[in-house]
Amino acid sequence: MAKLIFTADDFGVVPAIDKGIVDAAEMGLINSVATFTNKDGFEKSVEILLDRSPNVEVGAHLTISSGYALTGASFFTEKGSKFKHYGNIKRPKREADRVLELVQLEKEIRAQIDKLVEVLPDRRVKHLSVHFNSLYFIKDYFDVLVKVANSYDPVIPIRSVHAKPGIKHDFFVGQMALQIAFKNLFRQKEVDHIDEFAEAIGDYAKSMTNPPKMPSLFHTAHYGPLGLAKLSERKVEKLAKKKRRKVFKSSQKLQDDEVCEYVFHLIDDNYNLLEGYRASAKSLDYHGINDKYFDSRMAELRSLKTFKQHYEDEFYPLTSWTNL
Repeated sequence: MAKLIFTADDFGVVPAIDKGIVDAAEMGLINSVATFTNKDGFEKSVEILLDRSPNVEVGAHLTISSGYALTGASFFTEKGSKFKHYGNIKRPKREADRVLELVQLEKEIRAQIDKLVEVLPDRRVKHLSVHFNSLYFIKDYFDVLVKVANSYDPVIPIRSVHAKPGIKHDFFVGQMALQIAFKNLFRQKEVDHIDEFAEAIGDYAKSMTNPPKMPSLFHTAHYGPLGLAKLSERKVEKLAKKKRRKVFKSSQKLQDDEVCEYVFHLIDDNYNLLEGYRASAKSLDYHGINDKYFDSRMAELRSLKTFKQHYEDEFYPLTSWTNL
């Protein structure tokens, strides 16, 4: 039987999301949490999480596209150290500037990781993921990510470069490339590089002199849809059942020796507060945390509750990052 890791992303920014994740960890529905570390006050949220679930494995959810840089990182930011929208990712033209850009990137990644190191009782970050996967699209950026992850003792595992379902991931990559092209006057070289590297990244990671430590796969079969209108509670419940079935069916296709990380996006399971939660997130500086997905986040949490009820003997306990 394949081994599963259940990770909740986007911790440390929105209180309602944090509450849903804290509750899920306490109920044993997930065993892994990916937290932003560039938001003021994230430390307190991590302390609450670990106080209620001391065995949950906390990792850094790195970002170069949401919130504010910890180190300035002028190649990636606008005025006031605010990260640019991910569609504005653009390599400098001059080679000297590209070298400096990568120096800034490494410094920023280390700063985000080390902010979490300071909070964790054992000072050990358990895993790394990247918001929007934005360090997985450009070879030089990925090289920096792997270099940094492998420089810690012990080495920090990263999210797998092998995404399932492939069609959904290919669509996501194409969408990212299109937005970058549109926002950068269709700089075709950048778009071609993203498309080509997305296809080659698996082989490339395997061929590296010091390849990254990572699970076999990461899975998002249950993700979506991004709603145009608020779902009724009955539809949220119906969507939760659909998501639970997708997780189960996709898990049955995994090979016995594979370790697969399922990535979840959760929120507090209180439908009566949903409108307030959506309103509170309207002014967020974190692209990708979309209030239009909050009802689907609620459905994801409900799907996990019933998943454990139905399949606890089959899939739990979940697999630790430290056992990779």
